[in-house]
Amino acid sequence: VGYFGYDWHTDKEGNALASGVPLSTNEIKKEFVTSCKFDDCILNRSPEGDEPFVKYIDKDGTSHVVWFEDENSVAKKKEMLRSKGILEMGDWAYSYF
Repeated sequence: VGYFGYDWHTDKEGNALASGVPLSTNEIKKEFVTSCKFDDCILNRSPEGDEPFVKYIDKDGTSHVVWFEDENSVAKKKEMLRSKGILEMGDWAYSYF
């Protein structure tokens, strides 16, 4: 489990147009969760893994989606692993500075 995410440029159907830009969880919370300065900034959760994601449109009119992990999605993954008999797992953080 990684405590980071990626900001993807997307087309109108939500398909990635280029490689995602890595962001730390702290950067994501600051830029998109606590407050968001972009147009149409919407925080959602995937129904399968409860991963949070933010869709937004930047100042140039480009659509984006930012996928990341948080405490809820990690807890759901840990619960699934325990149900399969896996009792330990690792996690890491990417660039918290």
